[in-house]
Amino acid sequence: MSRRPATTSSGMSRIRAQLTAGSVVTTLKNTVDHVVTEYGVASLRGRSIAQRARELIAIAAPEHRDELRHEAKRFELLP
Repeated sequence: MSRRPATTSSGMSRIRAQLTAGSVVTTLKNTVDHVVTEYGVASLRGRSIAQRARELIAIAAPEHRDELRHEAKRFELLP
C-alpha cells in the first residue's frame, strides 16, 4: 500500500468524480481495496458506488470535499 497526497503540487484534488477524457485506467475498480491520503484511509472492497464515493470524498483535502460531493451528485454517483 502506498500513500499519495490528496492534492497535486498545484493544489488540485487527486480524487476526482470523473476521469479526464482520454485517461487510461490500468486497475479495475474492484481490485482496489484501500486508498490512503494524509486525511485517512478509504476502505473500498465490497462497497457500492455511492459508498465508495463517500469514502473517497472523506479522505480528499477538506477544501475540495464540497465540490467533490456536488460533482458526485451531478454524475449520479450519490443520491
